[in-house]
Amino acid sequence: MKFKKLGNTELKVSLICLGTMTWGEQNTQEEAFEQMDYALDQGINFFDTAEMYAIPPSEKTFGATETIIGNWFKERNNRGKIILATKISGPGPSWIRGGGLQYTKTNITIAIEESLKRLKTDYIDLYQLHWPERNTNFFGKLDYKHEKEEREWNSIESVLKVLKQFVDQGKIRYVGLSNESAWGLSKFLEIAKSYNLPRMMSVQNPYNLLNRTYEVGLAEISIREKSGLLAYSPMAFGVLSGKYRNNQKPKGSRLQLFGDMFPRYVGKLPLLAVEEYFKVAKKHKISLAQLSLAFVNEIDQDIFAGQGKTKLVVIYVKNGQRVLARLPIVPGYRPIETASLPNDDYRLQFEAFFVGLQNSVLDYTIQRKVYEIRIKHHVEKNEEKDARELLVELKKVPGLEDLDQLLATKEAGLQDNPLIDSTIRPQIDRMFLQTRELIGEFLQGNLLLEMTKLVNGKFGEPNLNTATP
Repeated sequence: MKFKKLGNTELKVSLICLGTMTWGEQNTQEEAFEQMDYALDQGINFFDTAEMYAIPPSEKTFGATETIIGNWFKERNNRGKIILATKISGPGPSWIRGGGLQYTKTNITIAIEESLKRLKTDYIDLYQLHWPERNTNFFGKLDYKHEKEEREWNSIESVLKVLKQFVDQGKIRYVGLSNESAWGLSKFLEIAKSYNLPRMMSVQNPYNLLNRTYEVGLAEISIREKSGLLAYSPMAFGVLSGKYRNNQKPKGSRLQLFGDMFPRYVGKLPLLAVEEYFKVAKKHKISLAQLSLAFVNEIDQDIFAGQGKTKLVVIYVKNGQRVLARLPIVPGYRPIETASLPNDDYRLQFEAFFVGLQNSVLDYTIQRKVYEIRIKHHVEKNEEKDARELLVELKKVPGLEDLDQLLATKEAGLQDNPLIDSTIRPQIDRMFLQTRELIGEFLQGNLLLEMTKLVNGKFGEPNLNTATP
């Protein structure tokens, strides 16, 4: 599984995000559990949901998908393995908090607290505004018509101020938008910068071979401002799978069940386009689904890339604008020397080891930071039990000493090894040296001891019945 930084955040998310909007309508909880288990086994760590789900929306299924995910977290005890995104609904039916505007302080507060309750978690990684309150185009609407006497909507500044309160409380880590326009994203970013408010780190909009409106204005903003695209409907409701070709509507499919509610991809022109894409896919001996997903996943876009400094370097191998490969450069490894080295297979084994170790360092760094923030939050809120439980979890995260020992053991195995000659040894030594520097930079300090002192300083020494590290 490939991973990318989400916008300008510290979050490393899987290239594939698991969408969930059918759970509770088309899919049972049992089926949803099976899908989540499979996704996690395949390396997917990014789940997206919304309080509005399941879809099609109804009062009966409102919040059902979040409830299913929360039940899975509770049963599997694996919340920490998932980067979780959810959304607050925009203006809509009366059964959503009485209808009308939703981005008031009261409604945002209710929405976040209820989502946390259903999801059985105390934090949300990415909290998104599902669609705008103002009059604009979203959900496939085109041909914008401005209303001179526009309906009232909550100011962007006021919305960001409310969201900041929850970021400060640790209940949400980052914020994002969904179904937004170029103007909307730019204004959110502008006001956040002007008033030191939370920055919109992502925008979740449709993007596929049949809908490329994102490219018109949003793409430039996303790239320049490091506000990542979360491309939804990459298969255009399944139309780009080819299963609806020749007027077919398989039983149980979305368009067979709810076709009247989702007409945006079933018009004459989209279906003609599907036929042309099908010909291209057939010519190259791949499925239409493979072609459609490759268009979204392989197009060269630095939209996801953050600007944070790191010693880890990746070389992009391109043919024009198409990315052919992404090659990590290992500390101590000099590509120019590769051709002249004997026993190259053995050296490559070490490069693979160090690449894996570097990825682990980044993962552990993020985990440590998350636990630190959450423990401080629980201490501030006088929640001893939660704080001590997190100390136990923090203890499980490898630290500086653990990785130093791993390197020492690996290095000890090199002594008197006949396969390590004078041409290979200097490179391997550089790998060890620079990797140790990397580990020291990111994992320095005894965070566990520091957090334990913080908790004990607040609540006193734990009694015998309290779980402690």
